[in-house]
Amino acid sequence: MEIKHTHPEYATLEERQQALLDTKKLCTAVLLAQKDAASRQSA
Repeated sequence: MEIKHTHPEYATLEERQQALLDTKKLCTAVLLAQKDAASRQSA
């Protein structure tokens, strides 16, 4: 079996938490942009 993806390893818990927060902020921004684009298209 070939492993194609592994989770990144972080030196500290704080680095891991910051990476998770950054990912959450990015995903939220993308979702808001998609929602905004959809509302402009339907209007």
